[in-house]
Amino acid sequence: MLESIEVYDDDKILVHKKQTKRIFTFEGCFKSTSSQTDVFESTNIRKMLDTSLNGFSSTIFVYGQTGSGKTYT
Repeated sequence: MLESIEVYDDDKILVHKKQTKRIFTFEGCFKSTSSQTDVFESTNIRKMLDTSLNGFSSTIFVYGQTGSGKTYT
């Protein structure tokens, strides 16, 4: 069986590898069909941007597979 990853719930992914299945929990998970608007509206990024524009420091940490669109987004 090939390794596969699927969004299991709004905050969980299910990883299939050989004969095992593991569930990992995160603050939020998005399917590959999610749009940039979906991600933007489902997070606190709007609030952080507004705060930054008012002179406060903010950090948005994004991680994911190379080539998945992090820089573009």
